[in-house]
Amino acid sequence: MGDSAIDLVFVLDKSGSVSNTDFKLSLEFVKETVKAFTDVSANVRFAIITYSRHAEIETHYGRPSQVNQVCRNIRRRTYGPTATRRALDEVRDNFLLDNRHCYNCTAPTERPPDKDFFTYPCPSCYDTCPSNDCPDCGSTLLFLVTDGKSNWAGDPRHAAKCLKASGIEIFSVGVTSNINIAELRDIASEPLHSHLYLIRNFEDALQLVFLAKKQFK
Repeated sequence: MGDSAIDLVFVLDKSGSVSNTDFKLSLEFVKETVKAFTDVSANVRFAIITYSRHAEIETHYGRPSQVNQVCRNIRRRTYGPTATRRALDEVRDNFLLDNRHCYNCTAPTERPPDKDFFTYPCPSCYDTCPSNDCPDCGSTLLFLVTDGKSNWAGDPRHAAKCLKASGIEIFSVGVTSNINIAELRDIASEPLHSHLYLIRNFEDALQLVFLAKKQFK
C-alpha cells in the first residue's frame, strides 16, 4: 500500500432520467470504489456531489470509514432536468487544486493544525516533482455517473476540459439503458478505453471498480 494521496470525487446524476434503481446502483458504485482504493493508498478521501437542476455537495472530503453513512443519508428530493455542467462547475469552485491549500506552498507558521485543510498538491508542485510519486504528490479522480443527457445550464464539455487541464482525471460512467455516449466520450479523460464505462448492474460496477483500481496499483 502506498502513501500518495488519492482524492475521489463522485458526481452523481439524480435527475428525472435516472431511475431509482440506477441511482441506488450509483451509490453502491461509490461505496465499492472507496473501499477498493483503501487497498491502494493509506491516504484516501472522497467527496460526493449530486445534481439535477442544481448541484449539491453531499460531503466535502470524508474518510473511507464514513462512506456508508454518507451514502445512506443521500436522498433524491427532486426529479428535474440534468445540469451536468453546473455539477462540474461545482467541482471547479470547491475542489480544484490551488496553492492556497497546498502543504508544500504554505509556510509552516501559516499551517492550521488540521492537515485535512490541505489538498495535495497544487499544479505547480505536481509539475515540478521529479517522480510525481512522493507522499505530497497525489491524484484527484472524478467519477461522473450519469446517462449523459445534459439538458440544462449549458454544455458540460468545456467545464470538463477545464478540469482535465488542471490535472483532474475524469472517468465517465454511463448508467440507464438509454445513454448519450457521445457526451460521455467528450467528457472522459484519455485514453477512452480506461476512462469510459457503462454499468447496467452491480456486477458491472464491481468490474469497473477493479479496472479503475488496477491503474493505480
